Amino acid sequence: MEPVVLRIYLISAILFTAWAQNRPPAITLGPEKEAYISYSRQFLSPMTCKTSGTPTPSVTWYFNSLPVNLNSQSSQNSVSSDGTLNMTKPDQGLYQCSAINNYGTAWSDVSWVRNLQLDSPPTEAVRTVTAYSGQSLTLPCITDSRITIVPAATYNWQTVLNTLSTDTKDISLDRRIQIQDNGTLNIAYVLPADNQNNRLYRCQLTNTLSNDRQLSVAYSKVTVNAGQPSPTQLTNLFSYSWPTLALERNNVSLRCFFSGAEATTVTWKKSDGTNINQIPGRYVIDISQLLIINVQKADEGVYTCTGSSAGMPSASATVNLRVESAPYYVSVNDGPRDVNVTNGDDVVFNCSAYANPDASVQWFRNGQPFDSSSLPRKFKLSADKKTLTISNVCKYCPEASFANSDLMVIQCNSSNVHGYTYTNGYVNVLDRTEIKTPPVNVVLDYPNPVIFTCEATSDVATVVNYTWTRNGQAVYNGLVNQSTPGVLYIDVAKDKDKGVGFTGEWTCTATNGVSSDQKSAFLLGSGALAGASVWPYWWIPFIAILIFLIVVALFLVFCWWCCYMNRGDAYPVDEEERKGGNDPVKELHEIGFHDFQRPVDAPDGVILNTPLERARRGPGSISSSIGKGVSDDEMSLDNYSNINHGKFTEDGSFIGQYNPNRRKLQMMQPGIPESMA
Repeated sequence: MEPVVLRIYLISAILFTAWAQNRPPAITLGPEKEAYISYSRQFLSPMTCKTSGTPTPSVTWYFNSLPVNLNSQSSQNSVSSDGTLNMTKPDQGLYQCSAINNYGTAWSDVSWVRNLQLDSPPTEAVRTVTAYSGQSLTLPCITDSRITIVPAATYNWQTVLNTLSTDTKDISLDRRIQIQDNGTLNIAYVLPADNQNNRLYRCQLTNTLSNDRQLSVAYSKVTVNAGQPSPTQLTNLFSYSWPTLALERNNVSLRCFFSGAEATTVTWKKSDGTNINQIPGRYVIDISQLLIINVQKADEGVYTCTGSSAGMPSASATVNLRVESAPYYVSVNDGPRDVNVTNGDDVVFNCSAYANPDASVQWFRNGQPFDSSSLPRKFKLSADKKTLTISNVCKYCPEASFANSDLMVIQCNSSNVHGYTYTNGYVNVLDRTEIKTPPVNVVLDYPNPVIFTCEATSDVATVVNYTWTRNGQAVYNGLVNQSTPGVLYIDVAKDKDKGVGFTGEWTCTATNGVSSDQKSAFLLGSGALAGASVWPYWWIPFIAILIFLIVVALFLVFCWWCCYMNRGDAYPVDEEERKGGNDPVKELHEIGFHDFQRPVDAPDGVILNTPLERARRGPGSISSSIGKGVSDDEMSLDNYSNINHGKFTEDGSFIGQYNPNRRKLQMMQPGIPESMA
């Protein structure tokens, strides 16, 4: 059989199916942060509040922090099945929706809703403007501060026969004529044709979100005169950024315009040497305007615009671009997110929004605020308040003071002067996945199929998926399949190598996508228990020998201990006798043991030389045995200080200490009298 380098996909990719019993609510699509009411008193965009959760959350809408009235007979307000708010005549204000079920509360962004406005000013008289050939001309669009525009408007200049005429002609923009972001019309070099054959100039405003209302203002009649000398140099009419403060991820327009020539070419350059003209995509140059798309912090700096025209010296101006940022998350893990965890896990939520200037952070649980001075049970905030840790979460918590479960929704709000980001993230706690019936070893029995079974338990709200690997590698083969979840079936009868290539370690992995468990078993070759895929039985003899050596060593140690504890006392009498010139062994053979008697001194000049003489003069006498002028005092038992004196009689005899069997000694030495034995 060829080497098995196969792959098995017994289960499709793990998907988070709908939890069967519990899951905190989530708002999948909420209202926009800014919304508008049309001139006909309807929401321009739907007030949406789509949710998910088990059980299905109920949706409640709030207007200026109070619930929207849905029950009054006079009210025609309603909430559709998908959470959309329907109102007959909505009012300006702050709108927000909440989603609630048994396991928490989720909140949407606050939507600031305003009426569209494009108010007409009082009727203005037609202005007469005198212009001179070769000079510049400026015509402002809005001259009345009472004009209210919500949101921003777009501007367009036209010419008409009179204030009531519908015969309009748009003014084309080019390198000579430009419109500023506030609607002002600038002509860099006036020509006689700019009198437009006595037609009136007018500025038309259009709301950027609705074309159903337009406003025409600033009617002007331009008269062009000659007689002024032509300019000899270029002059900067304006240079600015719009908006004046750019926010990251938005677009910004840098404007620069020069007068003094009919056709002026404008180029842009950043102070750090970046050649804007060579960076397409994010930088767009339109005549004299530099448009930066998706502004980044690196775009901040000084930009220089240079105007040039044939036959004239060039002129330059600078625009200082400042870049700041409303709070936003650089990555999805920087803010709260929905998490499914297992009993006993710790959960970490981040609220690390990037902002310039820095954002303040406020945390909520199910919409209720808390901080470091009022932390709920198990909650811990980092020193900078940007990281929240909830420890040892549980699905059922009888000891909890807040609720009997740690299922909840966490909210974080990061805000600065430019805006805010408000994010929900739920905690869903699940029971751990455990394999209760692991696979067992199987011996290959060709042609019978090989069947491994593996059964696991998990949270009742999840589905357990099983995968199998052989020797740590995924396997795919038509002979290997899973007939039912947790059962691995190998049809070895159809294998040309009789299933030998499938032997090895098979591992079952059970997971619900949140927690997992693994157990392994071996497919053993028929008639062989050796090899990399079987248990190393050759270890058994070595283990037995090791146990035997340990037992022997323990026995020897025990014997040595017993001998040491019963070794007895030392008796130095023999040593002392030999020091005195005596031979205790010889005396023992000649006279045996006997009672001690004090010796009778030998007459002067008589020396008791033989053991027999000494025995007659004093049987057993230590003094007589030692002799040589040694006194009784010098031969006291104190010389044998190491002897246990308790073993001797009062007169110092050794009766019963050396040889209690006197008869035996007498038989060994027949010449010794019984009385001396």
